Order: sequence, then C-alpha cells, then structure tokens
Amino acid sequence: PREDGRFKLGVVGDKEIKGKGVFLTSVGNQHAKAAGVEPGMRILGVDGQDTSNDTQAETLSKLKAAGEQVELRLGEDRAGYRNFVEEHEDDAPLAVSHNANAPGPSTRAVANDPTIREVKLTKQGNQPFGLQLMADTAVPAPVYVADVPQGGAAAASGQVHVGDRIIAINNVSTESVLEGQALALIRQDPTNMVLRLQSEPSGWQEARQSFRRQSMGIMPNRATLPPTQSQSEVSEVTI
Repeated sequence: PREDGRFKLGVVGDKEIKGKGVFLTSVGNQHAKAAGVEPGMRILGVDGQDTSNDTQAETLSKLKAAGEQVELRLGEDRAGYRNFVEEHEDDAPLAVSHNANAPGPSTRAVANDPTIREVKLTKQGNQPFGLQLMADTAVPAPVYVADVPQGGAAAASGQVHVGDRIIAINNVSTESVLEGQALALIRQDPTNMVLRLQSEPSGWQEARQSFRRQSMGIMPNRATLPPTQSQSEVSEVTI
C-alpha cells in the first residue's frame, strides 16, 4: 500500500534500451520491508503486467497507474543490477524514482530530527572534499564517513564526523546504494556537494567491523548469512 500517498520505492533502469532490467534502489515502504523486499531486486511485474523487458519509463508508467495498492513480482538479479550500475556509474543520478523515498527527507523533516543534518561543502582552489567513505561494492548498502582528513572542505565545515551515515548526496537518496553510485553523484559537481547526514554509531560500528574482517581475510561463516550479506564487499574510498 501507499504510505503518505507514496509507494516509497526507488526505481532505476535504462531510459531507452529494453531488456536491461528495472531495479529497486531503495525501499522506504514499511509494508514492503516487512515482506522482505530489498534494494537490488528486479521488478518483473506490476499488477499482473509483465515488466521484464521494460525501460524505466514503461515500468514507472505502470506504477503511476496503480491505485492505493500495487502488487509487484520481484526477482533476485544482483548480477544484473551490478552490471547496470557499472555501465552507468558516470551518468547522472541513478536513483530516479516514482513516489519514492529518494530524494529523502525534506528540509523541514531534517530540521525536526536532531540526528539528521544537511551540510553544503564547497571546495576552495585545489582543496579536496576531504572525505573517506565506507561503502559496499557488490550489494546496495548504507554509506558511511570513515575519515575526515584535515585540509579538506569537510573538515573545514566542522559538521562532518566519522561514523556519520550519508543518506543523500545532492538531494538524491543514498540510503542503500553501491559505492559506484555514491561516487557518480559526487562527480556531478567538482566544486560543490550537499550531504544529508545522520548520526548512526551502531550501524557504523557494524560496517567497520565487517570491513576489518574482510581486510584481515576473516570472513563470517557464509552458511549462516543471508545472500545479501554473503556477497558483500565493503571498501573504503577517499574523495
């Protein structure tokens, strides 16, 4: 069902070429989350209509025509999703959506939530943004600030901290994305960047521990993990 008039699903797909798939980039709908819907799933049908060969616009048209509830047929196609992201990682924002949670909370919502803040970074001369990000290269996941080196625009702002979760970049949701998607958003403007940040120490600690395990070559017991975790490849990148 819709929540506050929206399905709150981020959708991405090729605008012109059929057959490449239309995928979920974010899931803000609580009913969908409870049903096990996750970012990276491929949309194969909308209200009984096949979408397996759709362009993004064709699938969005079917979603727009839905009433207060929509029935989705979804499939696991993480390889297809990764391939799509890799092909488009230098393009404009991937998280184009219909009634979705991208671009995330409004400015008013940010003001009402003490854990969320919006920070505009502007580079001066050859100054870098000065952010080290922790993100996943294989499975859509949260993005965190891993370090804020001195000399960058982030450190100069005094508002960006290690462990912050980046929930939007330039007003596009990054609540559950691949590293390449986050970097594509950052590359859009070489001088300015607007970050929506959330203080989330527990999630940061979990991501950090996962990165350390991988760095040391000590992976969790894959037999006990769900597929999305067993395929995870967390990495750090500096911008």
